[in-house]
Amino acid sequence: MNTPKFAKINDRSSFIITFVLIAIAAIWAIAAVAGISQRNSELAQTEDELVRLNQLVAEQTGSLFREVKGQLILLETWLAANPDKDPRTDKDFIDLVTVIRQNNRIPIDIRLVDENGGLFYIPSESLSTPRANVADREYFTAQQDGQTRGFYISAPVQSRVTGVWGIPVSYPISSGNVGMAVIFAAIELPPLNELYEAVRPKPSGAISLARRDGTLLDRVPFDSTLMGTSLSRSSDSDEFYEGARHFISPIDGETRIIAFHIMKDLPLMISVSVSKSDILSSWYERMLVWIIVLVAVSILLAALGLFLWSSWSINVQNSNLMSAMNEELTNANEMARLVTENSTDVFTVLSLPEMIVEYLSPSVERNWGWKETELKGKTIEALLDKPTYTKVRDTIDDMQKRLAMGESSARHGKLDINVAHKDGHQIPHELASTIIYDNRSKPIKIVALARDLSERKANEDIVRAMAFYDRLTGLANRRLLEDRLVQLLPLTLREDKKIAILFIDLDRFKPVNDTYGHEAGDWLLRQVADRMLASLRESDLVARTGGDEFIAVLPDVGTSDNASLIADKIRERISEAYPYDETNTFSISASIGVVLCPDHGRDTRSLLMLSDTAMYQAKKSGRNRVVLYSSDTAALAGMHTSVSIIPWQDSYKSGNDEIDKQHRKLFQMANELLRLTSQKDVEKEECMDAIAHLGAHVQEHFHTEETMLFSLGYPDALMHKILHADLTKQLGVLKARYYKEESTLDELVTFIAKTVIDEHLLNEDRRFFYLWRSDDLYNPTRREHR
Repeated sequence: MNTPKFAKINDRSSFIITFVLIAIAAIWAIAAVAGISQRNSELAQTEDELVRLNQLVAEQTGSLFREVKGQLILLETWLAANPDKDPRTDKDFIDLVTVIRQNNRIPIDIRLVDENGGLFYIPSESLSTPRANVADREYFTAQQDGQTRGFYISAPVQSRVTGVWGIPVSYPISSGNVGMAVIFAAIELPPLNELYEAVRPKPSGAISLARRDGTLLDRVPFDSTLMGTSLSRSSDSDEFYEGARHFISPIDGETRIIAFHIMKDLPLMISVSVSKSDILSSWYERMLVWIIVLVAVSILLAALGLFLWSSWSINVQNSNLMSAMNEELTNANEMARLVTENSTDVFTVLSLPEMIVEYLSPSVERNWGWKETELKGKTIEALLDKPTYTKVRDTIDDMQKRLAMGESSARHGKLDINVAHKDGHQIPHELASTIIYDNRSKPIKIVALARDLSERKANEDIVRAMAFYDRLTGLANRRLLEDRLVQLLPLTLREDKKIAILFIDLDRFKPVNDTYGHEAGDWLLRQVADRMLASLRESDLVARTGGDEFIAVLPDVGTSDNASLIADKIRERISEAYPYDETNTFSISASIGVVLCPDHGRDTRSLLMLSDTAMYQAKKSGRNRVVLYSSDTAALAGMHTSVSIIPWQDSYKSGNDEIDKQHRKLFQMANELLRLTSQKDVEKEECMDAIAHLGAHVQEHFHTEETMLFSLGYPDALMHKILHADLTKQLGVLKARYYKEESTLDELVTFIAKTVIDEHLLNEDRRFFYLWRSDDLYNPTRREHR
């Protein structure tokens, strides 16, 4: 008679057990999906960051090796032009090597190897006894093989003389000067490793430099036992490929994420890797918290099921049963909140449309210094400055508009913002947001996750500093200088203000560097940089653009008198004594050229050229002085806008009929271009035709001049040829820009009048006129080198 009652109880028991099992399985499934999604997101973000970092490191490394390659080719070109000279003792060759050493970002040493493998320094202490024999070194044997002869990057070696590890880069000597067969540069690894260490992902990330054949050239963290070994290859390919992948490192046995970048113009590749365990360490900690919470929730649900089964089995009232269920479910919900509250990121819920804070995870106090009670019920304006708040507001409005148009993907969005810490400093964050609807599909809330980007931004700042600042002095480099001028010049012209540009060249610096060594020279350059910075305003910029050349930019300088006073203040500070050690005190000075925008020019190129002209006039006038650019400083400056012709004068004659004939023709062609600039409706085809004829004549003249100078044994013939090549390249760039309508005819004519005719033909060319004129002032027995 009790069978129906017990059947009913069993049915309810089965329902409870099924409900509890499904609830537990659902919670674990949701947690698993969320955990895996977050894990994959962190790995994907790491891969993207590694690829970007890899590209930045490859750009810096490739620039270094291309620079060294160009220097070796330049030195070999000099040797080919002087086959009868001994480069180990020749002063011109030693000076050229010294200039290259001074201007390298990373110290390298340039050496010579004879046909038997004998190693010689430059300059050499002994011509008969080599410092070492390197006939077995790869950089020497590679130049004996026709397959590898040419620019060759060898496996890293430890110097037999100094004990320092380096990467030898060699180039063959075709002329065989006094038995010399190979010239090579040893790129020292310690300074290169300092650059890599600054951006290496911490704590166990690695940066590797290798040849394309897999030979390891360098790695940080550095391990001498790995140098010259072969890198691991992927399991599914015999070739390295670009991008990010996962692999098990043969070096430390860890699973790592690695990004490769193969250089197109060099036999090199860069890889940046990081341990997957480092990336996922915080994820593992969160997963442990999640598991603890989920186990607790599962136990509570099981207890709830047992409670319901017991209650129903003794016929407990339905009202009491529902009350117990609600209480237990509430406890389970509270435990689930631990997942959010223990996250290192900040979770927030905002109500729409006012963007009022409804919820903030407890991590807000740890990350931003605010307590949840201080922000709850208020708008998010307290956390953001006005432009950032407007940016967030506009982004959310745009998401809602796109959602209204049926674009479902607009429900989710990301943007980078700065969040204000309670103490006032700004913290960079990535904000990921999702719009929540009500049951009528109306947006009512925003759920957002804010992730701190401080560490990633810091790494990007380090790489940016490598690209825009001089490593020796800490001053801006030429790239940052030109970027700053591109920003300042339009603003200056628009606000009718003036900018002063100071070209600063040190006097008597080379004797200090040659006599006391590079270490003393570097110390002196840093002292000069500090003194210039102390003489300028915070808004001013000073850049190091060459070995001992600097350029200062003074915004809103007011008048030319102000600019000259500041320049003279810098000159006086530089000319003060430099106590180096107990026995040596250095004395140098500076020649400074000053130009103003818009008084002397309105574009970067013109202003830098004219400031250099004014500086050179300061040199010629006795050094240690300031010269403000004027029409007297360089008679040809601005000629294309104020003078109709460039008159040829007898004083311009070189003494050689063929050279003078070509010079006069260049003047005539330049005058034709000047005539075209004065016409309002000149046809572009007519201008292009005149430019083409002038360019062809310039190349013909350069070839004739170089042939004569080499045949007469002019000592600076090679350097003059290099100047010709640079002028030809610049003229080609300006022609292409004019054809694409990216520049005006005035800019091209200014280059021809100022650079080709004034600076080169009427100044640089005069240095060899003594070959035909006995009265020339530029005779080497009387001329003064800068």
